[in-house]
Amino acid sequence: MHLFSPSPPSDPDSDAVQHTAMSAYPVRNPKARDWLAHMLEESAPAAVKVPSWLKRIGDTQEPGRCPIMEHLHPGCPNEESLFDFYSIDDGTLGPTAVKDVKRAKGWRMERFGNAMVHFSSLGPSESEHLLNAFDWHSLGDGVVVDVSFTRSVDVVLR
Repeated sequence: MHLFSPSPPSDPDSDAVQHTAMSAYPVRNPKARDWLAHMLEESAPAAVKVPSWLKRIGDTQEPGRCPIMEHLHPGCPNEESLFDFYSIDDGTLGPTAVKDVKRAKGWRMERFGNAMVHFSSLGPSESEHLLNAFDWHSLGDGVVVDVSFTRSVDVVLR
């Protein structure tokens, strides 16, 4: 089966992949690939834990007690920060560990750094469509909390 193949396939028995522009981007850009991996393996799974975590833990100043650490290194010492974990992980810790695959310590820190380089190279993004897509007045006197850690404010109450 070919997920991406030329139309018509020039060689149906070939294992070659014909990318679209969208699928080729992370293949050709290692920093984009690192950003994608960071978002899908670390940030997104931790983000879905935020509501239950806030109910269970609430406000804390202990770096080891946050959703991303709960996802990546459950049971870690309360004083262990995300960057401590990134520097010690050798690929054998957490839910993204692959059996019998060991990596150099700091591989995750390097990937995070590459992801941030890529993210910061994208420039500003427009989010007017997000603002217009929701009926903010329906919230009444509610408070909106943005936990997306974006580089710009994406949520503005009007």
